[in-house]
Order: sequence, then structure tokens, then C-alpha cells
Amino acid sequence: MMALDCCDPAEMTRMAHDIGVSETDFRVLAGRWPGSSDLLSQRMHQIDLDASEIARVEPDVTRDLQRVCSLCAGRRRCRHDLASDPSAPAWREYCPNAPTFAALKSEHSKRAKQGNDGLSQDA
Repeated sequence: MMALDCCDPAEMTRMAHDIGVSETDFRVLAGRWPGSSDLLSQRMHQIDLDASEIARVEPDVTRDLQRVCSLCAGRRRCRHDLASDPSAPAWREYCPNAPTFAALKSEHSKRAKQGNDGLSQDA
């Protein structure tokens, strides 16, 4: 975060624009880096979504998942749920990425039926 304090305001605006977030969100994201997407990786692994494949096929979706996860107010609860009972479905009620995960799973199912599998770890 200290490196951002040295940035010119115009440079901050440009960097935020480049990654598609507001300056406020950019500052929050920078303050949570590194490790801000650890919970996302764990959750995707737990629900059998291949993060690397999704990043390759849908890079914009991956960036949005990372941004939403990093800005989520439920990070503490998510961390607890992943540590105590990762397969419990309660996370779907508070996770702002749950609809995107569901869409990715649905897309994976469609691809698997068409023989064009690629978004799940366990195909």
C-alpha cells in the first residue's frame, strides 16, 4: 500500500481505470494484496472449478471474481466456513460470487455434454 502513496493522483486514476475499478476499490484491493484471492482459489477448488482454465478461457470473468472476492464483506465468515466445513452450502447465501460460480458450473455442464469439457478439475 505504501507504494501507492507515492503515486501521482493521475497515475492512480489510470491504474484503476486499466483494471476496471474505481479508485476507491483500487486502494482497497491494493491494501489486501497479496493473498486477496486465496479464499477464491480455495472455494473454486472446493466446488471443482479449475481456476487456471477459467482464467485462460474467461480472463474478464476471472478478474471480476477476484475483484468481488477481494472486496467482499464476508471474508471472515468465508475463511471460517472453508476451514470448518468446506462442503456446507451456507456460503451460497452470502457469497457475492455464488451466481457466477453457478453460471460457470452450468457452462461446464453444457460443454461436457457437447464433448468440449474444460472448466472443471475433475472432468
